[in-house]
Amino acid sequence: MIRVGSPCPACKSPRPSALHYLPLAVCGLLGAMDDAIRAATAEPDSQTHGPDHAVLAIAVFICTLEELLVEQLLDELLEKEGIRAKGNVAVVGVMRSFEDRKELIKRLTGKSWRNALGARDLVGYLESVRKFRNKLVHSGERWAVPDDLMPNVATNTLQLLTSFVRAHNELVATKPPPTP
Repeated sequence: MIRVGSPCPACKSPRPSALHYLPLAVCGLLGAMDDAIRAATAEPDSQTHGPDHAVLAIAVFICTLEELLVEQLLDELLEKEGIRAKGNVAVVGVMRSFEDRKELIKRLTGKSWRNALGARDLVGYLESVRKFRNKLVHSGERWAVPDDLMPNVATNTLQLLTSFVRAHNELVATKPPPTP
């Protein structure tokens, strides 16, 4: 990642903005989501399980995408604070659940994940999909697919990525690193 203020390799002047590269896991997940979206709109054949199974996969993928982005943001926030998150038993103990990780973001920044995203419609969509995904995973209930899951999946995925980058730039990239 290129941070605000890091020197340009060509002219050595500090950069006024930052670039964020999504982790490989996010890129792979986006590819799987694209495949599932294509399958959801295709006619079932002997090679696929049909659109219903693809919709279930998309619900799981969207929730996983949000969780990966929260974890990525949290890792970078902790790094900015000079705290090594990977393998740190104390940090891992605090970050056991998705809700714990979102709470830690709030403690580090003073901003909730919901406010960091800054998109109420998106947050409502994600909560609706997460409730469905949890019912699917924990009790096998697959009938209550949210009505807005498929028509809004591409728009909301793009909005989630854009909101994450905006939150990253606001909360991580512009914050000066700790002094040693």
